[in-house]
Amino acid sequence: MAGSRRLTLLLPAAGIAALAQRASARGRERRSGLIKLRSIIAFRLDDPEDFHRKIPLALRSATDARQLRYLDAICEIVAQHSPRA
Repeated sequence: MAGSRRLTLLLPAAGIAALAQRASARGRERRSGLIKLRSIIAFRLDDPEDFHRKIPLALRSATDARQLRYLDAICEIVAQHSPRA
């Protein structure tokens, strides 16, 4: 890369460790969200009222209350794409 400049950021070891920890936490959150989404699809959660009945306690316990604001929209999408009985 001709003419490009490389920026070197010097951080103390503690700063690097903190950055790595935050990146790791974000990665866990994304994986956790993906696992929950896969579970919602697998359990065919197409009605928000069925959240407590269809989703296992371990997954419900790990669900952040802020994520539940999307439950109606997610259930609607699942309902649209679920095979009819």
